[in-house]
Amino acid sequence: MADQDKEGLNAALTEAMDQVGEMAPEEKAEQLALLPLPLDEDEQATEADRRGPGRPAGSRNKRTEAWTSFLLSNYRSPLEALAQIVAARVEDLAARLDCKRVEAFKLQIMAAKELAPYLHQKQPVALDIQGKPPVSLTIQTGPAEAAPVAQPGDDAVVITGQVLNSEKPEKTEG
Repeated sequence: MADQDKEGLNAALTEAMDQVGEMAPEEKAEQLALLPLPLDEDEQATEADRRGPGRPAGSRNKRTEAWTSFLLSNYRSPLEALAQIVAARVEDLAARLDCKRVEAFKLQIMAAKELAPYLHQKQPVALDIQGKPPVSLTIQTGPAEAAPVAQPGDDAVVITGQVLNSEKPEKTEG
């Protein structure tokens, strides 16, 4: 343990803390808060209750992190392999794979499609409505006689009905 304190991150951190301790109070910079003011006890309880059990949203699984670290430290990235396939000349790729140039070119296209989402966002899909007006939808609550009637050939949809009272009926003694 003593050897760890003399080298690496621990040594750098210890040295930095010693330098800050030796500074005069007027030389020390004001420490600004990175987080909002602490919550009082009632607010802390509701914050913990709100989150619920399990891993917080957006955090990664420790096992996934460990595998990612292991694989990237021992092997090249799959994205790098895809990029090398895309960047290779078709003739060279066909010779290395012992296949036809058309097959090598199809492999390059497939690799480019797999690699593209990591570099470029998907463009929005265009809608082609070709002059058709939007469908009108009317939902009306209340008396049915007040509802408009859709005309033949009209693309309107009319839903009529009454809202029922969701309260339980009161029991009467009798």
